[in-house]
Amino acid sequence: MKKANKANLITWLILGILGLMLIVGKKVIKDALYIVMAVGLIIAAVSGILGWWKEKNRSKDAIISLLGILALLGIGLWIITNPTAFDTFLNVIIGLVLMITGVIWLVRGWKANKDIIMIVMGAIALILGLIIACSNAATSWVIVAEGIGLIYTAITGFIGEKKFSK
Repeated sequence: MKKANKANLITWLILGILGLMLIVGKKVIKDALYIVMAVGLIIAAVSGILGWWKEKNRSKDAIISLLGILALLGIGLWIITNPTAFDTFLNVIIGLVLMITGVIWLVRGWKANKDIIMIVMGAIALILGLIIACSNAATSWVIVAEGIGLIYTAITGFIGEKKFSK
């Protein structure tokens, strides 16, 4: 087997394992992602605070910017201390985005000579948005879907490698 072929097979194997981890250990993965995101927010906030402190700019814009930076710090600390509450907040945001998208698609479908496909897609997006906004399981669904996607990619990659390496 060629070196490139072995490297590709290892890549597909790693993707498959990551997919399984997302499906089986979604709570651990989700919490780890939240912590990584929170640490990133905290680092960005500390960097912003140090930059503000170094300049000691007391203009209105600088003070407003500092308040935004402090809000980032607060959000980062909140996520670390209470990831479950952030999970609920994230579901509401995802749900709202889907509902707005659904309404836009419904309006566009209606205006576009009653395009039935656009209207149906808009209705589905609107309904899914409502379900996700009112459900605590939405982010878990997304993580499982990502895991399934990675496993599918790994399997098709393996098949492609075996088929095209002959």
